[in-house]
Amino acid sequence: MARTPAREEKYRWVGPLLADRIVMFQRRSDQKLYSTMIDARNASSVGVTRDYPEHAYLLGEGFTNLKVVSTPEMMVRFLMNYRTPLIVGGGAVIADLAQHAGFQREQIKMTEIELFRVDLYIALSKDTSDSEVERWQQALDRFKANAAYHALLV
Repeated sequence: MARTPAREEKYRWVGPLLADRIVMFQRRSDQKLYSTMIDARNASSVGVTRDYPEHAYLLGEGFTNLKVVSTPEMMVRFLMNYRTPLIVGGGAVIADLAQHAGFQREQIKMTEIELFRVDLYIALSKDTSDSEVERWQQALDRFKANAAYHALLV
């Protein structure tokens, strides 16, 4: 989960797992080039998942062309079914989102439009004890020191 100021006090945090870039994506088959926030504002719409950090970010940037959906997989379906020319998401997860939505990662192209960078964490309940959070953190630290962790990031 993205650790953001709005979420900070709602959870206990373990991590970071990895850093991610929140960017805009388009269909690889789309001949139009989207490379700036101005291009995105001028697009017919931008698909975004309701209540995700990127949704709040684009609202704060004054975007009025957002096509808000309930799940990231739905957002990918909107893109691939020509219901929106752009979507927003994390570069680290787009391949899995495409696959879960029934598409191939190669059908989606990352644009040059980066909204922000974020660290991804494991979010635990606020009721989780300090000792349990520490146990999780130590386990993650051991895993990150292992070659298997680095293989997952490739």
